Order: sequence, then C-alpha cells, then structure tokens
Amino acid sequence: MHRLIDRFPKLLALVMAGALPWLLSPRVASAQLRSPYEAQVQLGPSLGINDAPGQLHLGFDFGRDPYATHSLILPFELGVGGGLTRFQIEPGVEGHFRLVSGVPMYLVPRAGAGLGVLSHCCNGNDGDVALALNLGLELRYVIKENVLQASFQPLRFDVYPVGTSQRGAAPTWYALLFGLTANL
Repeated sequence: MHRLIDRFPKLLALVMAGALPWLLSPRVASAQLRSPYEAQVQLGPSLGINDAPGQLHLGFDFGRDPYATHSLILPFELGVGGGLTRFQIEPGVEGHFRLVSGVPMYLVPRAGAGLGVLSHCCNGNDGDVALALNLGLELRYVIKENVLQASFQPLRFDVYPVGTSQRGAAPTWYALLFGLTANL
C-alpha cells in the first residue's frame, strides 16, 4: 500500500505527460457535457476528520443524464489505509453548470446518500454498516465532446453519521480527487 501511495505523484505525472498532446490539440470551444451515460474514475488522498484515519480514495461512478442540467449517479467508493477499509454505495444526483460561455469547463455540485461498510482490520471489531453521505463540488473540463472529460474535485466530504461503533463525532473524510469521465 505504501508503495502505491509513494508512486502516486510519479504515476499521475506520467499519465498527464501522455495526455498533454491530446489536451493541447484544437477542439470546439462550445463543447457540451451531454451524453446519455457516463462512467467516471477518481483517485486521490482522503484525509480523516474526527479520529478517522487518512486513506487512499478510489471511486467509480456511473451516471445517466436524462436531463439537460443534471445526472443521476451511482458511485462505488473505496477507501483504504490507516487500519480501515471502507466501501460505500451512495446513489445521488449531480448538476452541470457551464462556468464561462465559450469555455468547455463546468461546475458540478453533487450529493448522495446510501450505505457504507467500515472494516477494521486491527482492533478486533468485525466492522460496521452505516449510513453514508457524500457532498462534493467538482470542476470538469471537456477534453473531447461526448467522449472524455477531466475532473478535479477540490471539495468532497464523506460522512458516516449513523451506524458506526465510534463514540463521539461521526467519522468524516475530506478527499481531494482527480479523475476522468468517459461518455458512453
């Protein structure tokens, strides 16, 4: 696990260097986010709040965009590290709002609620099944219309308000995520 975390900056730099020619290629400035389905993968550090451990956050989201301004999403999230593994499924909704006319960049607020499973490996506790809530704000840049988008999520919170064995404040994680979204 530590090897993966130590190599993450190098891996991210390699992926970005490979994508640079495509990012700099000419494209239509009025690119849209519209597509009936989308699949997104996100990766980044997740900092624990309220005695929750820091983790590596990996997310897979599947979305359906039946409307012009928002999508219904089904995210599968995994957090590993700090003697705890967490898995959560939080169906929700995300909005798509163009920031500036003529620039293919969108502001994407999102929220969801579902189930989370917390598995403790080291303290003798079998784990918890809890209510999981997520709230995030993402910036999405259309690389190629109806094909691929890059995302940066500087604001993402995952909260387990009910169902954990932790006493006191609810376990909470703040994540800083980078991702790619493919339109299907």
